[in-house]
Amino acid sequence: MAFLVVLLNVGAVAASGGHGLAIISLIGAIWSWGVASNFRHDPENIPGYTVLLTLAAAVVGIIMLIVGVAS
Repeated sequence: MAFLVVLLNVGAVAASGGHGLAIISLIGAIWSWGVASNFRHDPENIPGYTVLLTLAAAVVGIIMLIVGVAS
């Protein structure tokens, strides 16, 4: 799931022309993907902040993708 959010944010950065919010969201998505990959063998123990960061990055990525495509 976290890798899909990274791909979504890469698309958002490309579509928005490198907007600052999209770049920050991409950095957060990459970081949460890294933390989640450390818990690959025990996914039930992934910290809650990582899940929230992934969801927030997904929401921001979707919004920035829509804004980038619309403009």
